[in-house]
Amino acid sequence: MDNQSEPNKVENKPHEKLDDNLPKKCGIVMPIASMEGYPESHWKDVKRIIESAIKEANFEARLVSDADDIGVIHKRIVQNLYDNPMIVCDISGRNPNVMFELGLRLSFDKPTIIIKDEITPYSFDTSAGLGYSIEEFDQNYYRLHEDF
Repeated sequence: MDNQSEPNKVENKPHEKLDDNLPKKCGIVMPIASMEGYPESHWKDVKRIIESAIKEANFEARLVSDADDIGVIHKRIVQNLYDNPMIVCDISGRNPNVMFELGLRLSFDKPTIIIKDEITPYSFDTSAGLGYSIEEFDQNYYRLHEDF
């Protein structure tokens, strides 16, 4: 069946030859709306920190919900979770959408960097993959190169 008859189907795109001079995409999964216990500007600041680290590693940073075209947001998120060669996921605050998107990404068995702030407790199923706290990520973001 074609994609028009199945609008929510994730496309399994063949791997294209990448130009080594062009940055690869790195998706960002994180809370984007205000949450109780966090100041209004918190997520904008965190996004800036994550984007800086990703750019330093010569990747193009982009929220997995972003796209150039107009379409169904759920399909776009799943497609980007599948297509991006790397994902940085901030589980701070245990946002349900973030946790769901992390679960999808992990089910694709693709590289994922999981970060969290110091006030969010570890989750039993994500602590093994957790590489950084937000504070470490901010102060030592050059370490991201090692994970890429």
